[in-house]
Amino acid sequence: MLKEYTLSNLLSIFPTNIAYYANRLETMKTPEWPHRRAFYSIIWFTHGEGSQVIDFIEYQIIPGRIFLINPEQINKGIYSRNSKGYILLFSKSLASS
Repeated sequence: MLKEYTLSNLLSIFPTNIAYYANRLETMKTPEWPHRRAFYSIIWFTHGEGSQVIDFIEYQIIPGRIFLINPEQINKGIYSRNSKGYILLFSKSLASS
């Protein structure tokens, strides 16, 4: 069974009932591969290269590209060290409000 991360798993400095998180991409640590998330992710790349694997399909990272990742999708980011951008994570309950 694949590990499924919650927002509080990835952001252990916050309380367990966090509904969203927004920050610069370079502040995030990438979880182990393969994994699922129990929340939505929007990732916008402004600089760098690499790939984003979503449901075993590999997409190239180019500046200006935005990835939308739904809960339960299997994913992994493979980013260059110089990758920059923004990330927005939000819970399923916030999306259905």
